[in-house]
Amino acid sequence: MERIEYKLENLNKMVLSLKKAITRLKKETDSEDIEYFQDSVAARFKILVESTWKNIKIHLEKQELIELPTSPKAVINFAKEVSFLSQQEHDQFVKYLLLRNLASHLYDQPQYILVIDVAPDALLLIQKIIARIESSYNNSTIY
Repeated sequence: MERIEYKLENLNKMVLSLKKAITRLKKETDSEDIEYFQDSVAARFKILVESTWKNIKIHLEKQELIELPTSPKAVINFAKEVSFLSQQEHDQFVKYLLLRNLASHLYDQPQYILVIDVAPDALLLIQKIIARIESSYNNSTIY
């Protein structure tokens, strides 16, 4: 359980980091600083989405579910199948996975801006997912 607590703690730190970057981006007026905080939001979005699907996988593994998939999209599909994620949450997260992949190509300005624009919504969904995972540990319903 210590491994999971450590991972969730790190995930919460990443959430705070993305929140800060989004807040700073909204306040910025200098074009050079705006670009810097856009880069920061995109990079933190990428890391947070990656860490979140991995934490979902760990959470599902702890429930001793068999034949867990290994790819991000397959894990998210599986999470929906076992009712960990709703259909809407699943669809949103699949979109964020796609955008995470696109964020690797930051030279494509429209895709880059799309990542920046969805980051606040992704943050809200990821916070809900984290809370769901944490509540299962706090309530000791699974472990």
